[in-house]
Amino acid sequence: MKTRPFTAILGCFLMYVGLGTLHMFGNITPYLTSYLRERVNNNMTYEKTSWIIYTSESVMSFIFIGVWLAGRIGQKPTIVIGTVIFSFGIAGTYWTIQHSLEATIASLGVVSNLGFICCFGLPLHVAMEWFPNNRGLLAGLVASGAAFTPVLMNNLHTYFMNPNNVQPHTDGYFYDPNILDRVPTLFLIMGALQGGILFIGLLLYNKPPSEIPKVEQVYLNTACIVFF
Repeated sequence: MKTRPFTAILGCFLMYVGLGTLHMFGNITPYLTSYLRERVNNNMTYEKTSWIIYTSESVMSFIFIGVWLAGRIGQKPTIVIGTVIFSFGIAGTYWTIQHSLEATIASLGVVSNLGFICCFGLPLHVAMEWFPNNRGLLAGLVASGAAFTPVLMNNLHTYFMNPNNVQPHTDGYFYDPNILDRVPTLFLIMGALQGGILFIGLLLYNKPPSEIPKVEQVYLNTACIVFF
């Protein structure tokens, strides 16, 4: 029982690690854009693929949907649904990136972030409920999981995608077929890894046994504070 609060906090932290893909876009986009340019559309540019991140941020503005859903079916079911959608959106980019930018935006920019908004605010609130006298500390500690994601994953992605540290062409794009062949598979790996981390966090995720139910606005405020 004494370790339960700490395992719950660890679970909340891991869930934010799993959700931190937004912070990895800068490392991924040279490979993603180069693949689309070489294999799908020769007119593809970084300006065009930046619509993925713009779309992601637009979808995240509907974060209240996760709050609304949790108030009706419960937190854990909402997070399970969000995790499945989130992982599917990332992994599904394996197929969409082979077809078009629009399809890639749909999977990576829309679908994955619909899952994101189902998960984002809830773990932070629960972490603060375990230690009500240290809410600020717990908020910072748990939310730092999202910032830890690129520290952990960017090197793994680079090792998989570009183990020989091949430099892009003078125009800023990669043309090495060995690198480009790995791009779709990267999203399968990302979907599996990020989804796996989220599910591990969910297994450790528990509300305090004496917690008094809170109104939905508390969850919404918590989510908005960290997101913005």
